[in-house]
Amino acid sequence: MLITEKLYELFKNQIVHENQNSIIYKNVSAYLQRIGLKNLGAFFTKQSSDETGHRDLLIDYLTDINVPVLIDDVPYVNVDMSSLSSIAHFALNREIETTNRIKAMCVQALDDEDILTYEFLLSFIKEQREEIAVSQDLVDNIDDMNSDMGLIRLFDQNYEF
Repeated sequence: MLITEKLYELFKNQIVHENQNSIIYKNVSAYLQRIGLKNLGAFFTKQSSDETGHRDLLIDYLTDINVPVLIDDVPYVNVDMSSLSSIAHFALNREIETTNRIKAMCVQALDDEDILTYEFLLSFIKEQREEIAVSQDLVDNIDDMNSDMGLIRLFDQNYEF
């Protein structure tokens, strides 16, 4: 195998994590659209699609280096949707967790002296920086509105991503 067993396990776990992120964001999108926050719902639909893309890139990389790919089941994650603030904070924390997981993969690749994999993973780190910034902006905007649904609906009408 062109990567170590430890790095392979990290890849497998990250594939599941990206699948999980996609499902979480799709559930959030459906909820937001159901309560009339169409633009925020569309934002989370895009996030869901992006997570699926991340999963596919990880799978494609393993396939490209001739490593077998077996995708594990995706455990359910409950998201507190009692407020838009709780959703936004959950998404931010999820992006931070995702970034930390990818950092751990980078460290493992360097420990394994696997520069090819390390270089591949760097593109994920760069994208995660953007994901965290966007999520932090959403948290800041939502928290500034202090759960005022009138303001949130106005924000949703003008929200562009």
